[in-house]
Amino acid sequence: TFLEGFTASVDYWDADVKQSIYTPSTQQIVDLCYGAGPSFCKYIVRGSDGRIFDVTSLPINLAERDVRGIDVEATYKFSMSKIVSDWRGDFSLHGNASFYLRDYQNNTFTAPVDRVGELVPHFPNFDPPNWRFTIAGTFTLDPIVATITMRGVSSGTIDNSYIVCTTGCPVSTVDHTTINMNYIPGAIYFDANVNYNLTLGEATQTQVFVSAKNLFNKNPPWTGGGFLGSMTGQGSTFDTLGTVYRVGVRFKM
Repeated sequence: TFLEGFTASVDYWDADVKQSIYTPSTQQIVDLCYGAGPSFCKYIVRGSDGRIFDVTSLPINLAERDVRGIDVEATYKFSMSKIVSDWRGDFSLHGNASFYLRDYQNNTFTAPVDRVGELVPHFPNFDPPNWRFTIAGTFTLDPIVATITMRGVSSGTIDNSYIVCTTGCPVSTVDHTTINMNYIPGAIYFDANVNYNLTLGEATQTQVFVSAKNLFNKNPPWTGGGFLGSMTGQGSTFDTLGTVYRVGVRFKM
């Protein structure tokens, strides 16, 4: 290759799912029964006085979701002796990034929305940020392997359907709620890991490791609803626990 030790790949993906599963709320079932979906009336149980006693909500195939994006991955490996002839060990730099171009969701009950960039989950879907990346640098000098990792996620919104305004706001509706601030900052985290490899006897390989996740104890963003890290599903976007240390031993027989 033009750069020895370098590899890279770029993938474009597009998935359009129709008639996907969606579980309507009990209120949506009642609204449909009295509106455009009388077939949903069978899920409503009434008492002897005619009042609603129970509503059954169950998954149905009527939603649509169209997602698109680009994944980029690259690795560069080289010997430290290429920098200084008497240096020992090897170094590798590995990075991957995902760019989300579209996440169109239409459950037929609420207004369709492209939810790319939303950082608050809308159950049962967990909406993607605009982008996220991971870069890891690893130094190997047997028996030691040390890695520093940087993880990042883009800034985004609370909900793409919200209308941001402070004065002269339109009437707030279920489909288009008004809000004075619809911004959530992104985040960058650093992790560290050190492994020490040794052999016990002839067959047992042992690895002692020490790691720290979220090395600088960065908090998740804050919104009016609280720390985003405490909201359902956000453990995959923002760190929820602060710095976490792990020390252990692995055995391979």
